Amino acid sequence: MYGTGPFSVILCGRPHPALQSRGPISGLVPTWAGFICLPLGLHTNPRKSHLILSKAANGVRTSLLETLGFHEGRLPLRYLGLPLIASRLTLLDCQPLLQKIDARIRGWNSVGLSFAGRVHLIKSVLLAFEVYWAMAFLFPKGVIKEIVKRIRTFLWKGNSSSGYPKVAWESVCKPIEEEAKA
Repeated sequence: MYGTGPFSVILCGRPHPALQSRGPISGLVPTWAGFICLPLGLHTNPRKSHLILSKAANGVRTSLLETLGFHEGRLPLRYLGLPLIASRLTLLDCQPLLQKIDARIRGWNSVGLSFAGRVHLIKSVLLAFEVYWAMAFLFPKGVIKEIVKRIRTFLWKGNSSSGYPKVAWESVCKPIEEEAKA
């Protein structure tokens, strides 16, 4: 058995007292299993699990990976369709979202949709993608402009190459309650 310096497993941004070590890393495995897995009846699958370490953990990297049996992960990676990144969100990080919106619009362009049908799809599908991402991230202004541009083009042009706005975009974006009052 070998000794290492103290370390912590961080849950929700702060070290958890039950998962701090004062001795060898091998003591982490029973603590981890007792804290997370056993009460819930769950078991960790090392083939599907990744351990992402900071540069400060270079001294214990190999021993942690061997003891836990996890693969080493690197950022950025995707979890539940969202990118896990260590910095602010950029336009490049949002390309999967923009591609998903474009793919849906391309699929709908082959169907002759009415204006009301396009409005319904925008509200129920396209904006749901944006809301899902927005629950986790603050979008840069450039991303919001790109999303609005794609939705606006689909709304007014549909599957044709020509079209013009029949109503001001600000009126389209109003809540339904405000529309009824006007």
